[in-house]
Amino acid sequence: MTSAGPARLFGIEGKGRIALGYDADLTLVDLKTERLITNEWIASVSRWTPYHDKPVTGWPIATVIRGQTVVRDGALTGSPQGQPIKFLEVPL
Repeated sequence: MTSAGPARLFGIEGKGRIALGYDADLTLVDLKTERLITNEWIASVSRWTPYHDKPVTGWPIATVIRGQTVVRDGALTGSPQGQPIKFLEVPL
């Protein structure tokens, strides 16, 4: 629903599945970890979040891009791996 569906709807090439020929982009989540979201944690230009002081259960512990771990336990571990998204040609 959150990966294969949007990739299919928008014709995004190489995304939406964990399979040979697809990018290995995924986030690993510990579904039992409890955290409190605060403005101090936010690393955006605005420096605030509408979720300030909101307790949550489930927290990302690692992010893998093209098979390389780039974030682990909240720390960057790799270099930027971003590449432009490729869209499939859709006949009109």
